Amino acid sequence: MGMATEVGIDNLKHKVDLLIEAYQTRLSENKLLRKENELLKQQVEELRSAQGQTNGVDSSRNKDQVRYRIDELVKEVDKCIEILKK
Repeated sequence: MGMATEVGIDNLKHKVDLLIEAYQTRLSENKLLRKENELLKQQVEELRSAQGQTNGVDSSRNKDQVRYRIDELVKEVDKCIEILKK
């Protein structure tokens, strides 16, 4: 083999090593991004679930409780007004 051939082979080996290193780096990044993606998907599901609960039966029950409490407060205010009139 000639000197030029050896230099060409060494250059090629170096480029292959760089490609392998870049591939492994991207593979690691890809793995991390997939994990992050899964965590984000779980968070989205949890938020959707929580939103569904507040928009569903619990929400109407809360509305009923708030209405009842408002009615009670109005009655108390009315009583106070009657007492003040006396």
